[in-house]
Amino acid sequence: TLSFLYTILFYRMDNVIQRKGLDPYIGYLHAVTYGRKSLALDLIEEFRPIIVDTLVLSLFNLGVVDKGDFEEIIGQEEENEDLQPVSKEIKDVRTDKMGNFEEQTLHIPEGYQLPRDNTSFGDDGHTEPVTKAVLLKKGALPKVLEQFERKLDSEFTHPRLGKKMTYRDAIDEQVSHFLQVLNGFEENYQPLIMS
Repeated sequence: TLSFLYTILFYRMDNVIQRKGLDPYIGYLHAVTYGRKSLALDLIEEFRPIIVDTLVLSLFNLGVVDKGDFEEIIGQEEENEDLQPVSKEIKDVRTDKMGNFEEQTLHIPEGYQLPRDNTSFGDDGHTEPVTKAVLLKKGALPKVLEQFERKLDSEFTHPRLGKKMTYRDAIDEQVSHFLQVLNGFEENYQPLIMS
C-alpha cells in the first residue's frame, strides 16, 4: 500500500510541477538520470510521511483495510515447455571488427533455455525466480483511493504561512514556493515540516 500511494502522490506532484511550467526531470536531491522525474521525487519527500505514511497507518488502525484486502502471489518454477529454447549457435558480437562480419559463433550447451519474464537476475548474474509479491485486491483499491482523496482534502495550518489549507493546496503551494526561490523572489526553500 505504501509504494502504491507513493506512486499516486508522485503523479500528483508531477502534474503540479508541469502545470507550473517547471522541468520535472531536473532535481536537486535525486540524481538526474534519463527518464527519471527527479524534481517530482525531490518535492514529494516532504509529503510522504505527512500524507502517505500516516494514511497507511490509519487505514490499518481504523480497519479500513486488513490482511484480507491483500493477496500474495507466489511464483512457481517454470516447466520446460514454458521456456523459450535458444538456437544452438548464435553470433558473438564481441568478435565483430568494425564492419567485418565474420561468421564466428558461440556454442550453446545442449538443452540450454532462456528464462521467461518471471525471473530476475541476482547479484552474481544468474537468474532467480521471482518468488512472491503482495498485492492490494481490486475490491480494496477504491477504499484506499477514496481515503487518499480524503487525506488530500484534510485541513491543517501551514507552518510557514500560518494559515489553514488542505494538503492538496499545500502541494500546489510548495511547488509555487519552489518556483519563487528559483526565480529569486524568495531566498530559501522551506520544506513543509509538521511538528
